[in-house]
Order: sequence, then C-alpha cells, then structure tokens
Amino acid sequence: MIVLVARELMITMRVQGLLRNVGADLLALEPDAVAIPARLAALQPRVVLLDLTVPEEVRVACLAAAQAAGAAVIAFGPHEDAAALVQARRLGASDVVARGALGHALVPLVAKHLARRPSPPDMPPGPGS
Repeated sequence: MIVLVARELMITMRVQGLLRNVGADLLALEPDAVAIPARLAALQPRVVLLDLTVPEEVRVACLAAAQAAGAAVIAFGPHEDAAALVQARRLGASDVVARGALGHALVPLVAKHLARRPSPPDMPPGPGS
C-alpha cells in the first residue's frame, strides 16, 4: 500500500494519475498531525508520499510515524522551499524531490521501494530469551 499525505486535490489527482499502473493501492490521507501516526501504524504502508506544502507539524509527525511503521518516505515540494526539502532529508525521508521533477521521478522511486522486501515486524522476546 502507498499512502499520500497532501492538502491539494490537484496534487492528489496528479499522483493518482502517475501511479495508476504501479500495481499498489493508493490511499490519500488528510494532513492531520494528530491522526496521521495512528493511521500509518494501522495501515502499515510500504511507501508514504509526503507533500511538503503541508504544515510543518504534519511533516514532522508523518516522517516519524512512517519511520516507526517501516515505510519508505518520498517527500516532494516546491524547489523554492529549500528549507522544507532539507528538513525532510534531515528527518529521515528516503527520497526528496522537487515537485517539478515528480512527473519523471515518482514512478521509478515508488517501484524501487515496492520492490524491496518489507522488514519483518519487531517481535517481542520469546520465553527463555
């Protein structure tokens, strides 16, 4: 599963169009910093697409929750917002691309992350461990 966190319908529609033949379900989530951690924990996506034009508290919550869920994060935003691009990389985004490059970069990046085997969930220690 792929999760998209974006606030603009046009971005959602563009991403849906780009990924229509990738072979994975795409679910768009509202950019809600409070709800995103629980949603990502429940969904366990393989990839999270993060639009960096969402508020900073949403970006931070989403990156932390995606990492906790073991998901790769592909963050994208306007090339003029270098601070948000750098912050996403610093906070652990797997890939960061300018929104203008999304058309040619998104499908190969998503395919790369979907091709990786998912990490097994952390298992609690068994008896005698």
